[in-house]
Amino acid sequence: VILQNQFQRLRDGDRFYFENTSSDPEIAAIQDTTLSDIIRRNTDTTIIQDNAFTLINNGTAGDDVLRGGLGEDQIFAGSGDDELFGEYADDQLYGESGNDLILGGSGNDIATGGGGNDILVGVDIPMNRGQGEVDILTGGSGSDAFFLGDEEGVFYDDGYNNLRGNGDYALITDLNVAEDLILLHGSVSQYRLNATGAGLEVLYRGSGSSELIATITNAPSNLSLSNEVFAFV
Repeated sequence: VILQNQFQRLRDGDRFYFENTSSDPEIAAIQDTTLSDIIRRNTDTTIIQDNAFTLINNGTAGDDVLRGGLGEDQIFAGSGDDELFGEYADDQLYGESGNDLILGGSGNDIATGGGGNDILVGVDIPMNRGQGEVDILTGGSGSDAFFLGDEEGVFYDDGYNNLRGNGDYALITDLNVAEDLILLHGSVSQYRLNATGAGLEVLYRGSGSSELIATITNAPSNLSLSNEVFAFV
């Protein structure tokens, strides 16, 4: 108690202490600043987790933007409509409740939407686009969208025309054909489905051999590319 009283008096008597000199908006801005914010503003480091002291990032009940860093991050969004960015390394991202946007980034990521209508992208779109990684995508309840490509091209293409691409693909664990969507680049003629013991493979017909881009573990046996669950961009 004596030490607490001493530090309170030092604070209250310090004319340079920010709460004694700043306006309410300035005080709020300072209190909302983290060490990661300071590092981003004052160094050339652009990829750092939101909490510089831990790889575990917890969201709030509101709408959050949560970022991982260079390590193997765990991000728990909580409720609200959140945006989760795994960035680098092998991350685990959990949208939990709300309509969330989950971008795994590079590395072998686990992306789980949870409740709500979620968008799941396992890859780093501007960079490697899924090359050399295996991502596990679980939508959870609600109408979820799994992105396996965009207008620029297909994801999880290893770049070798003579290889099948078994080392990079998305593993979709809970496709609901009545509610979910799988987004694919190009047109239906560029793909084929192949049933295996591990699930239904989605194969892209590139300039060489067919390229594995996804395996759907729970796909119904009669699922075809003409089903409305597949959308082409």
